[in-house]
Amino acid sequence: MSSVRSRRLDRFAREATQARIQALRLEMKRARRSQHPDQVHDLRVSIRRLRACLAAFPTVFSRHRTRSLRKRLRRLFHLAGRVRDADIAVELRSGDPRACKDLRAARRKDARRLRRKLRKGPRRSILRRARAALRHAAPDPRDAAALAAENLGAEMAALLAHGERAVPSDAPPQQLHQLRIRVKKLRYACEIFEPLLGRAARERIDLLSGLQDVLGAIQDCQTALAHAAPDDLSFRADAEARRESLRGRLREYWRRRLDDAAPAVFRAATGSAGAT
Repeated sequence: MSSVRSRRLDRFAREATQARIQALRLEMKRARRSQHPDQVHDLRVSIRRLRACLAAFPTVFSRHRTRSLRKRLRRLFHLAGRVRDADIAVELRSGDPRACKDLRAARRKDARRLRRKLRKGPRRSILRRARAALRHAAPDPRDAAALAAENLGAEMAALLAHGERAVPSDAPPQQLHQLRIRVKKLRYACEIFEPLLGRAARERIDLLSGLQDVLGAIQDCQTALAHAAPDDLSFRADAEARRESLRGRLREYWRRRLDDAAPAVFRAATGSAGAT
């Protein structure tokens, strides 16, 4: 059986987006009740997935009609990100009670702001705009699977080109951060189209997940360094050493998985045959 099944783009877009709206609704309620690190992380993931869905179907969900929704999602995402950054910094600075005390105080303040943002009124405002996006979805009869294979292939090519510049060299942290964002966006796009592309999408999700893990650990070091006092030389040296070790892991992962897998990835991106 072919790994690619045909479906109208507009119908697939509405179904995929509806599922992600429901997931966001659930995670907002959970994060309102508890700002535990896992809940904050899950909230951010649900926001990313809905934003990825809106971005994946620009002919169905116009930027003009979804501007207000995207703005609210972005604000909520960044506020949850402040809480998440504090959690990461506390974890990495567990051996420094004074620093952890200050970080936890800042975290409590941001968590209270997040909780206020997740009251029933603001939650309903986001969900109302998300459902309006579904109601105003534009028709697009094109084959979703064929379009996905073409677009994901192009995105994968761009990611590989970016990585070839950033990974082997001593790239600045911001360049690796941009690569990480690109990896996340492509992974979420692959998840959206996995029901249509089957194994081709699943193989790329696996590949990108491993890459995202290493890039995420490097970014965690950057977050910890951003929270560290300039005169905390011991901690900064440890964090920088860990970051350099992770860069070595990144180069090894890229050489082992991306260099060798690139041709297969491109074949998968064209929607070539493969069992689901």
